[in-house]
Amino acid sequence: MHDHEHDNHLEPIEARVRALETILTEKGLIDPAAIDVIVDTYQNQVGPRNGAAVVARAWTDPEFAKWLADDATAAIESMGFSGRQGEHMQAVFNTPEVHNVVVCTLCSCYPWPVLGLPPVWYKSPAYRSRVVMEPRAVLADFGVELPRSTAVRVWDSTAGRAGDPRLHDRRRPGPPPPAGSVGGAHRFGPGLGAHRFGPGGITVNGPHDVGGMMGFGPVEPEIDEPVFHAEWERHALGLTLCAGALGHWNLDQSRFARENRHPADYYSSRYYEIWTKGLERLLMDHRVVTADELAAGRSLQSGPRSDRVLTADRVAGALARGGPVDREPTTDARFTVGEKVRTREMNPTGHTRLPRYVRGKSGVIEAVHGAHVFPDSHAHGGGENPQWLYTVRFAGTELWGEGAEPGLTVSVDAWEPYLVPADGTAGPQADG
Repeated sequence: MHDHEHDNHLEPIEARVRALETILTEKGLIDPAAIDVIVDTYQNQVGPRNGAAVVARAWTDPEFAKWLADDATAAIESMGFSGRQGEHMQAVFNTPEVHNVVVCTLCSCYPWPVLGLPPVWYKSPAYRSRVVMEPRAVLADFGVELPRSTAVRVWDSTAGRAGDPRLHDRRRPGPPPPAGSVGGAHRFGPGLGAHRFGPGGITVNGPHDVGGMMGFGPVEPEIDEPVFHAEWERHALGLTLCAGALGHWNLDQSRFARENRHPADYYSSRYYEIWTKGLERLLMDHRVVTADELAAGRSLQSGPRSDRVLTADRVAGALARGGPVDREPTTDARFTVGEKVRTREMNPTGHTRLPRYVRGKSGVIEAVHGAHVFPDSHAHGGGENPQWLYTVRFAGTELWGEGAEPGLTVSVDAWEPYLVPADGTAGPQADG
């Protein structure tokens, strides 16, 4: 797709991607060879086989399984899997009593180093909307039937970024793991799951916030799904990463640009179309490209130069470094493990990482993750404003009422400004 002229006979989204690449190349802001390296990395070098290797080792090596449970980041890194979107990992283990399912209801958070790029079904509104409410029905879409004696535990990666991919066995139903292994699953669900904590960035009550919504139909996994479904998708990914490396915006701003869309546009756009439209918005907002240039498909004027152009020889290092977002706390944590809390009933004018379906609900603090960049501030020029981050566990009946699936629990990561004590004593709310 390099060294081409703008072609109006292409599919519209393909023409848009091609125009972006041409403009940014002519301005000297991207190295087309870097796109090739990025695509090769995620198409050929990382993928579910990495996660399968981690799970297989945990099945056969009890010491490794214990390490994985205690410090998944270090254990997984010891196998050579680390970097972007895998900076802070956590492993959860299926048992005959509890089956773990992972989702990101707000976007598509996924542990790239161990699973590669997320498949279409994981990103689909059908999966993201239904699995927090009716996980057994969603598992049935994959041909997985759990016994009623097995409780379902859903992990919603609401705080997803360079965070905490919760890795669990995810294969088709089959025999139990080898005798003597630790953390094996009695049954296996759809996919090594990803759950990450770190910042995000989205518009309040936007179309991306689908948890608990109805009407999106069944989940339709594609057998032997390719990493990319078209050439333009490869370049959309590479362009987004290369443009982000220029440093004009942060990830929270990038997510806001993708997800701050009209519902008709959001739901009718394919995944990498949304990425492309978000990238166009960011480039225009930062005066890197103009609307006239996008229409012409070529550079019409010089733009800002950058000494941060991601060249092909620097891609591996950039992906390996990732972007951790944990920070030194400036205050003590307000809440402790086991404490009952309630999420705020909130409708901020900007973006938030607190999904609608958990607002105003009561839960229990399950884990304290330290201080992390607060996306509600970071996406709107308010600085990093680090806040304590917690995992809060909700009973299914608290979220969905008496008709909730028996035994269902949903865990959501939430920053401290989203929470108040269960007795309703509200503390200060961070600006966002």
